[in-house]
Amino acid sequence: MGHCAPSPACEARIPLGQLDQLIDINIRNIGSSSGSSLKFDESFTLLQNVPAKVETVSGLAVFGESNQIRSVTHVFTICFIVGLDIDTWVRFKGRNFDIITIENLAETDQFLKIQASERGVETLAVNRI
Repeated sequence: MGHCAPSPACEARIPLGQLDQLIDINIRNIGSSSGSSLKFDESFTLLQNVPAKVETVSGLAVFGESNQIRSVTHVFTICFIVGLDIDTWVRFKGRNFDIITIENLAETDQFLKIQASERGVETLAVNRI
């Protein structure tokens, strides 16, 4: 994973002071439940804690990875991280967010804009696989 070291030009567009929340970047692990081929267990492994600007949005829908319309509930702006992709998840205030799109702002490798959909807390059965 990369580190956050934006240039002064990027900081003029997104001051680091706006990255005032801490979020977790996680990998989702899915495995077979003990001995069952029909049940699966899900867990998350922390990759990195990063500062972020967090915005809530309503009524925003985007085409996801398989050309399906997906609802976006939150937009996270973070410093650029090499290798971040839509298989990675965001955890914020105890809730999990499925990443729908990632935009390298102005193609500068300084900041990423993550559009995500809230999945909820993993302790609720409805949010499990």
